[in-house]
Amino acid sequence: AIRKLAEADPDSAPRGYGMLVKNTRDGGKTGSVFNQVRMFPNRPTIRFRAPVHEQVLPALEESGIAVDYTSIRVLHTGYIDAEISRAKQQRNKTILDAQVASGQGITPVTLFTLANACADLGQHAEAAAWYIKAGASARAAGNNPHIAAAAASKAAAAMASQGLHREALKLLEPDLSSGAPGPEAVLVKAQVEAALGKPEAARPWFEKLLGLRETGAFIPVDFQMLKIQALQFLGKYWFDRGYRDLAVTLLKAGLGVKEGVEFLPSDLDALYRRFQAV
Repeated sequence: AIRKLAEADPDSAPRGYGMLVKNTRDGGKTGSVFNQVRMFPNRPTIRFRAPVHEQVLPALEESGIAVDYTSIRVLHTGYIDAEISRAKQQRNKTILDAQVASGQGITPVTLFTLANACADLGQHAEAAAWYIKAGASARAAGNNPHIAAAAASKAAAAMASQGLHREALKLLEPDLSSGAPGPEAVLVKAQVEAALGKPEAARPWFEKLLGLRETGAFIPVDFQMLKIQALQFLGKYWFDRGYRDLAVTLLKAGLGVKEGVEFLPSDLDALYRRFQAV
């Protein structure tokens, strides 16, 4: 598929191509997936920018080169080892802290990437602050709409990790009331309601996660893990209400998703009918 793209890309109409990159530890069964430009014309003016998670898209845009996003999947295994992953994020944070201190070349992506590093390192208060700044920066600049859209739910997740549940819910309100909330907003809403001891309120949000299908986005999302977390919650929810066989079936379905087996809302509806769950 990549060779065909190269052959179909004449010098008279050069294009860049995005691919679905999946950060995975199990051969692609699970892992966060996102769009990333991985193929573009070889020109002296097209260069990667930023000291961390370097980006080539700005140079393509300035050169007037359009980007097509394909369904080609790239399995990225650079984060298989947890210690290596932590060391990478510590390295990234050090570089980004220095960049922010210098005041040079700071963009919404810079702030968002710094927030991600803090979150991965367990520094949730600092992560929340940087996510909020990244969202504000993206809105003020009128660019990076994906960051403007995702920053609030990321900040809410960081707040929830600190036990600041009501503050997290307040941050989520605009996204949840939009009619098309992002996957992480739905997950955090579900988790916070459960943490507040309101499983009945959490249940429909966890069920909503089962309707997600893996697609490309500019912010990485682990669609399979979202479904696994939903099925874990639902398994316990129905077990606590005396539906033992349904609970076991839901937990087994979660194990299936981990092995690459799809589970859809229609499957959940069929189980509810089969076990007469109400």
